[in-house]
Amino acid sequence: KTAWTGWFEQRGVKSEMAFNSLILDNHTIRGGGHDRVGDFVLEGTKKLDEIYFSKTYVGNHSTHAATGLSYKGTLSDTEDGQKIVGMWQIGQSADPSMCGPFELTRSYELERRREAAFKMVIARQKKGLGALRLIFEDLGLITIKAMYLFSKHRSLSQQLFTLASLSAGLFMAFAGPLMEHYNERNFAKMAGDHARQPPDVDGGKDMRLRRSTSLMNGYLLVEDHTERELRAERQAYTKRLEAARKLTGGEYFSGNIDYVHVLMEKPDEPAEVPDIAITDIIATSTGIRHVMVAVVSVYWIFNISIPFTSDITCHGGVPLVTIWAFVFLAAMNCFMQIWCAALTKYGYLMLANAPQLFISHLGYSVMGLFNSYSNISFVLMARSCGSPLWRPAAAIYVIGVLLAQAVPGILLLAYAKYLPIALKVNQLNLLLVLLKPHIT
Repeated sequence: KTAWTGWFEQRGVKSEMAFNSLILDNHTIRGGGHDRVGDFVLEGTKKLDEIYFSKTYVGNHSTHAATGLSYKGTLSDTEDGQKIVGMWQIGQSADPSMCGPFELTRSYELERRREAAFKMVIARQKKGLGALRLIFEDLGLITIKAMYLFSKHRSLSQQLFTLASLSAGLFMAFAGPLMEHYNERNFAKMAGDHARQPPDVDGGKDMRLRRSTSLMNGYLLVEDHTERELRAERQAYTKRLEAARKLTGGEYFSGNIDYVHVLMEKPDEPAEVPDIAITDIIATSTGIRHVMVAVVSVYWIFNISIPFTSDITCHGGVPLVTIWAFVFLAAMNCFMQIWCAALTKYGYLMLANAPQLFISHLGYSVMGLFNSYSNISFVLMARSCGSPLWRPAAAIYVIGVLLAQAVPGILLLAYAKYLPIALKVNQLNLLLVLLKPHIT
C-alpha cells in the first residue's frame, strides 16, 4: 500500500488503480501497481505542475506497450494531500473508447500512518538487536568492569577510563532497548491498520531510477486550473508552513521537524535535492555503499589492530596516539553520515532546519563507537595489570562483538540486507533516524 490511489475511466466506466509504488520527485514520476487489466509500471516526467507518464502492462497484458498508453495531467494541492487530474490516451487514436479521464490522489494522513508502520518495524528490529547485545555482550562486560573497579589492579587513570567505558556500556545496554520498546508501541498506535502490513525497510526493490525520455503531446486536460485556484492552493500551503514554523519554533532540542514535514509535501521545493530514501541510496548506489563499507571496515580493523599496534601498559594507560586515531575514525564516521544524509531531500532539510537532531544522533554514534573501542582497550589494560578478568572479557569481545556484530554488520551493509540492523550495528544512528518509506 502507498499513499496514492487512483482511477481511470473508459467507456463511461471507472476502474480503480492500486499502487505498489509511486514516486514523484523533482523531475520524474515512476512506480507500479495493478488494475482490472493487469499489473503495470509507469514512468514519466514532471515539469512544474504538469505530469506526463507512460503506462506499460507486464505479462500477458503487454499489448498496450506497442500502441503507447500515455497519461497527461496537472498536479495540485488538496486539503489532505495532492492530486493529479488529466486524460489518458492510447496512441493518437480519436476513438472515444481509446481515451478518457483519470485521477490520482495522495493522502497525507495515509502517508503518516504508513510512515509510522515503517518506523515501528525499525524500532522493533533495533529493540531485538539491543536485547541480543545486552545478553551476549553488555551484561558480561559490565559485570567484569565493575569487578575490576573493586580489584587491586587499578590506578586513577585506569579507574577513570574504566568508569567511562562502563558508563557507555550501561547507556547502550539499557537506554536503547527501552527507548525502542516505547517507540515501537507509539508507532504501532499511530499506524493503526497499517501496522499489520508495514512497508519494506530495505529499499531498492521497486525503484526505477531511469529518467523518462517519453514525449507525450496532443492531450486535453480534464480540469483547467485558473490563476485564482492556483493562488488559493499556494496560500493554503503557505499557511501550513507558517503554522508548522510557529509550532516548533521554540523547540531548541528537536528543531523545526514539523516544518520539515510540510516542506516535504513539495517535491521540488525548496532545493534541487532528490526526494529519495536513504535505504534506496544504499541499495541502488554501489559507489556510495562501497564508501560506507570502507569507512566502517577501517574502524573495525582499527579495533582489531589495537592489541598489535598500541602499547597499553598497566600504569601508562591508553597511548595518546591511539586516542587520536579513535577520534579521527569517529569523525570520519560522522562526516560520512552527514554526507549520505545530505544526498536526500529529507536529510538536507533536517540538516538545515533541525541540526539539533543531527548533533544528538551523531553523539549517540560516537558513544557507541567509544563503547566498542574502550572494550578492547579495557581487555589489554586488564591483561597488562595481571588481572585474570581479561580472559573472559576478551572472549566476550571476540564472540559478542567481532563475530556477532562487526562481521555480520559489514556483510549486511555490503549486500544491502536488513539495512536498519546493518546501520545500527555499525553505529550509523543518524542515517537510522532519517529512514522513511522508500515509496510514497
